[in-house]
Amino acid sequence: MALIGWAAILGACAWIPQLIIIIYYFFVKPKLRFSPGPTVEVGYSQYGPILNPSFGISTSRKNALIEKIELKVIHESGTKREFIWQFLSEAPSEMETSTGESQLYRRTQPVTALKVTSTTIIGTKIGFQDNAFIEKKTSIINKLIKKDEHIKKKRPQEYPDALFKEIEWTDVENFIKNEFYWKAGKYQVFLKAYHTSSRKPHIECYTFSLIQTYIDRLERNIEITINSLKNIFLFDAKIIPSLPKPTWNWINPLIQRQEIKSQKTNPNKRSQKGKQSRKAVDFLED
Repeated sequence: MALIGWAAILGACAWIPQLIIIIYYFFVKPKLRFSPGPTVEVGYSQYGPILNPSFGISTSRKNALIEKIELKVIHESGTKREFIWQFLSEAPSEMETSTGESQLYRRTQPVTALKVTSTTIIGTKIGFQDNAFIEKKTSIINKLIKKDEHIKKKRPQEYPDALFKEIEWTDVENFIKNEFYWKAGKYQVFLKAYHTSSRKPHIECYTFSLIQTYIDRLERNIEITINSLKNIFLFDAKIIPSLPKPTWNWINPLIQRQEIKSQKTNPNKRSQKGKQSRKAVDFLED
């Protein structure tokens, strides 16, 4: 074979390792992992039921661009709720004030997407809210605002007392009370992270438990939420000089990872625990 021919073959072979790398990264998918902090922040406010877990997020094999994260929350009684991410909060950093004192500072920002690289671990708190609550609240608050505008226009001398006697205000109060659904018992939390490298979401499972003392503490936020909304109209009517900042009650139960096992079992010998796991999988596939 001519010398030029061998040179061409050797030149082509030099591209093989690079082609293999290109092909590998084209077909390989990132392997995500969400390592939870020791506790999860649980709350209730004007935003409804809230879950704020902290994670160390990592990926191997390939970088990942996460476009959405959902939480499927199942109480031991079978009650199911769905939360969607709303904000990211960075790990607190120490800053020095003008007086020389040190303060912890945490930056919070709305979330649209999250890039995770294979060389770093992202430590962040993710704020989740009940999407169904947000949609219902928007509708019911819009009705209250329309009534508010009507009273200010037609009966300004009776504002805002007249507003608090209307059915629209009663509906808001009942909505805030009825949408509090935290209760004592064990919760399963299925995290579903949607990323651009796969059509199927990455799924992990965690558990936490609430005791009645926790529930009693969170229930105090119902009245705080109602008063916080009422203060907005009192401030608008110049009855109060400023908006008081509400002090919310939070709880921080322990959270643990629960491995998701997919084992084929004999239907006639399936344990009750196996049936519950099957229900959980069915729910995730909804």
